[in-house]
Amino acid sequence: MIKKIINLFIVIIIFWVSIVYAESTAVVYLESNKQELQIGNEVEISVNLENAKTVACNFSLFFDNSKMDYVSNIDNTNVIDNRIIFVWNDSKGGKEPKDKEIALFKFKAKTEGTATFVIKGEFYNENGNLIETTFKEKQIDIRRQESSIQKNNDEELSYEKTIANFKDNTNTNLETFAVQNYLLNIPFDNNTTNYKVEVGTNEEQLNILAIPENENAHVEITGNNNFKIGNNLVTITVTAEDGINKKDYYLEVYRRNKEEEANYEKEQEEMKDKLENAYEIEKLSSNIENNNTENKTNNSPIIWITIIIISVIALIGIVIWYLKRKDKK
Repeated sequence: MIKKIINLFIVIIIFWVSIVYAESTAVVYLESNKQELQIGNEVEISVNLENAKTVACNFSLFFDNSKMDYVSNIDNTNVIDNRIIFVWNDSKGGKEPKDKEIALFKFKAKTEGTATFVIKGEFYNENGNLIETTFKEKQIDIRRQESSIQKNNDEELSYEKTIANFKDNTNTNLETFAVQNYLLNIPFDNNTTNYKVEVGTNEEQLNILAIPENENAHVEITGNNNFKIGNNLVTITVTAEDGINKKDYYLEVYRRNKEEEANYEKEQEEMKDKLENAYEIEKLSSNIENNNTENKTNNSPIIWITIIIISVIALIGIVIWYLKRKDKK
């Protein structure tokens, strides 16, 4: 009888310990709106928080830039090679904490294979304490675009090849279009021909990367020098391999004046201060841990485990005393 009671309370202890640890650890995981996609298609990757709410966070999202291009352009981010750095804090002082979806990023597939996304970072609760978290990565399969036409014989195959060669000879699309040190107003799409960019007051020329889909096509850039204050127009002309077909892409460059440049620099400083304030939360967390040891102890799962064990031992002692007293009677 006593052994059965002891075994029962051991099971109860294990159950409570598992609950305490499960509730004390949050999970940061990645979700996608597509599990697989074709080359050239886009996918959205969301960062999600489970089992906790956060009022401030800073994390790095690593992606395989040999297979994916990052095409989002959202606030509070900085991109270095294959690393997206994201910083956020509740502008209302912790009154509107976030859980579930924290941020959303968009990527475009460029080569076949499996692309892996990994996240690492720090999340803080409304008390300024660092949330204990585990992280889960995400993988996306990329495959080549499949033709919907079923070819039944060699004659059809030859016809399709002829058409493909003809289209390639007349291809006037750009495969890559980018401006060094600046982001276009919208992600590049070869079907879109008009783009905008805003540059500093000292910028008189841009370093433009324009690569055609057909390597034998010719690219010519005009208007990319001696920018005036205000609007300027740069034209990128793609001449197909056949030398006849042409396509123009337009880049509207707005060069800021001195007053606008001063306002822009002020906004950048304010954003920098905002990001630095978010990082100060981590220092605040350290001070709270050093100056309020008692509060930290009350939040520790170890205390709950100790209380449970002491309660169980006391209860077992009462049961044993009762049974011995009953036997004497």
